[in-house]
Formats: sequence, C-alpha cells, structure tokens
Amino acid sequence: MAAPVQDDYSTCPPDFDRIHPLSIIDQSVRREYNYCMLIFDFPDTSDHIVAQAVNNIKHGLEAVFESYPFLTGRLGPSDDPDTPGLAQLRYSSMPSVRKVSSSNIFQHKVHEDGWGYNYEDMCKHGYPVSH
Repeated sequence: MAAPVQDDYSTCPPDFDRIHPLSIIDQSVRREYNYCMLIFDFPDTSDHIVAQAVNNIKHGLEAVFESYPFLTGRLGPSDDPDTPGLAQLRYSSMPSVRKVSSSNIFQHKVHEDGWGYNYEDMCKHGYPVSH
C-alpha cells in the first residue's frame, strides 16, 4: 500500500509582501467549503461540444491558479515565533494542486430539459446563470 501523499505547503514566494493587514471581515470568515455551480445554456449537448466546453473551463481555472497561486494555498497560524497572532498563507508547491484538468476536483453533468428546471425558468427565477 502506498503512503498517502501529503500536501507540501510553503510560505509565500520571496518577492511577495510578507505582512498584509486583515480587516474584521477577513478575520471572521469561517472555514467552509462551497460547491459552485456554473450553469450554461447548451442548445447542442453532444458529447464533443460539452467536452470542449468543460476542457475550456478547466484550462481557464488552471490559468487563474497560475496567476493567483494563493487561491490554492492554505491560511493558518504563523509558524514564526517572532510574529505570534498573525495568520500565514502557505502556497502549495505541488503542481498537481493547480492541475484542474488531471484531478477530480472539477465535475460536470449535463441535464437535459425535463429534469425539473430548464435554463429559461432558472433565469426567470433569478438563479445566477453563467455567460
């Protein structure tokens, strides 16, 4: 049995500012995982079209994570004994964390009309749709 892979998180890159003040709101947000649903209208739901759209979204997320690596980091108490009470953002040094296209973090499902709501009904009811 293979040993579990541990995330290797390091402190921020040397060219980044080391200390950023956090607002009251920044300090009060609880740790929470949210599922995000992106809803698109696809007149053509053939496998090729859907696969191409999903692939484009995955590559777009990878570009975002490359530009903003802190989005894949972890925030926690500072390891530095000289800065007690400060939070520290640890950046992931594992490229696989940023590889959306080869991980199971991104899932998709096609719902044909008739599953309960269609795109137009969701727009009428104010559900936030993606464009």
